[in-house]
Amino acid sequence: MSGLPYLDVAGNATANPLLSADHRIPFDRVEAAHIVEAVRAALEHARLSLAELKSAPGDSYEEVIQKLDDLVEWPSRVFGLVRHLNGVMNSPESRAAYNLVLPEYMSFMAGLTTDAELWAVVKRFAASPAAEGLSPIRRRNLDKIVDEFRRGGADLPDEHRKHAEQLRVQLAQLSAKFSEHVLDSTNAYALLLTEPDDLAGLPEGVLRRAAADAAAHGVEGWRFTLQAPSYLPFTKYSERRELRRSVPGGVRRGVV
Repeated sequence: MSGLPYLDVAGNATANPLLSADHRIPFDRVEAAHIVEAVRAALEHARLSLAELKSAPGDSYEEVIQKLDDLVEWPSRVFGLVRHLNGVMNSPESRAAYNLVLPEYMSFMAGLTTDAELWAVVKRFAASPAAEGLSPIRRRNLDKIVDEFRRGGADLPDEHRKHAEQLRVQLAQLSAKFSEHVLDSTNAYALLLTEPDDLAGLPEGVLRRAAADAAAHGVEGWRFTLQAPSYLPFTKYSERRELRRSVPGGVRRGVV
């Protein structure tokens, strides 16, 4: 063993905590620099498994459907961790790394249902006697996968399959960009109160937090934001209706 602290899904030693196959993820050791390496390594592992799947006889559930489920699980796990961390601990570095690997991940995932060779293997097994004898649970899983391939464009002409894949990648990129705009707008908003009369109804703990936030930003008074620990108690306890309604989203969320 090389002394590296983690083992990945293939049992190989790695220093990247995002590639740890352990149930407990060492989130405190994850850095933005780990993101690109982890996603690309997971995708490469999946590509190797995909090549094995397409070259196997494909006569059993384990060789086709289970293999397909397994090869999707690892990159989905790694990218899911990356997406979560980018959402809750967003930084310029994590955002740049996430946007770099997002199209690579989505292209691979969308490309599975537009892969003609893979679709041929799945269809052949679905029409085989072995598929007819599957247990209800396995048969349900097979039917869902076949349906996913068809809805993903597997039966379309070659040029249309490629276009369907590109659309899914573009949609993922647009969704990510929208989320970034929402996050930036959320972080940009602040309600600064300087008059004690405007604090009516707010608990002492909420006021201490708001005062500390104001001091941290170099201003005097009480600073409230759209972050949940600030937004929720303010809109719940403040007796100043006009202030509650002034908070973005207050009317839409039923704050009156």
